[in-house]
Amino acid sequence: MPIGTYIFRSGETFDEKRVNVKFFASVNSANIVIAVNTVSNHDCLDSNGEHSEEIGALFLRNLLQIPEDIQIIETWNYRQSRNTLAVPGSTYDPDLDIFIDPRISPSFVLDENYDWVPLAPKPQDGKNYLYDVNADRWVEYSDDAVYKVGENGIMIDDDGNPLQVD
Repeated sequence: MPIGTYIFRSGETFDEKRVNVKFFASVNSANIVIAVNTVSNHDCLDSNGEHSEEIGALFLRNLLQIPEDIQIIETWNYRQSRNTLAVPGSTYDPDLDIFIDPRISPSFVLDENYDWVPLAPKPQDGKNYLYDVNADRWVEYSDDAVYKVGENGIMIDDDGNPLQVD
C-alpha cells in the first residue's frame, strides 16, 4: 500500500494483518491531532528489522517535511495502545500517553475508559435506546428501525436526525 492519508473513525473495523502500514498522528502544540498518515511497515524498521516508532516518525517527518514543532506519534486501533486510533480533531494527553476522540456533544463527559458518554445514564428498562445528540436525551427505538452512519460517524435516522449509539 502506498503512503497516504487515511481517515478512520474510532470503532471502525480495521484488520492490521491485511494492511502493511503503521498509523502516525501529527499533533500540534495544543495537543490536537491535525492529521493521521500512514507509513509502510518496512519504513518503520530499525537495523535489526524490529519495528521502531521513532524511525517511522522520522521517515514521515522527512517525507512530508513536517515542522519540528509538530509531534509525530504512532497510533493504533483496537485500544491496543494509546486508547484509540487518533483522528483529526482528537486530543493527545502526554501525561497519560493516550489519544482521546473528539467530543461528540458539549453535554458528554469522559468515562473511566476515556470515552465520551452522555451525562444522563441510559435507561435500564430492557428497551432499546439511542442517544439523540440534538435533543440531548435518550430515545427509544424499535428493532425494525433503520439507521445509518452520517457525517462525523454519528448515527442518523431516515430523516437525517443524528443519534448516538450506546
